[in-house]
Amino acid sequence: MTRAASLLLLLSLLGGCARCGGTEAGGSSSGSAATPPAGLSPEDAKKVLATVGDRTITLGDYAGVLERLGPYERMRYQAPERRKELLDEMITVEL
Repeated sequence: MTRAASLLLLLSLLGGCARCGGTEAGGSSSGSAATPPAGLSPEDAKKVLATVGDRTITLGDYAGVLERLGPYERMRYQAPERRKELLDEMITVEL
């Protein structure tokens, strides 16, 4: 239960960062280690949200996916439930 609460907290923090950071990503989140997506600190970008086999999905990966969405599509993921659905979709892709 605490893991789910932590995940929701991280995702809600991500939402705040995504709205404040006016940067556009031109590549994948692993392309530039010096500039994490959505204005995240390097430490925050490395936080693991999910592990699928030997692959991990980090907060930086998640933020990178959100940054690549168009502004209207990104608005669909403001609610915590929808953010969880996006993470579930990312996990499904990794499977």
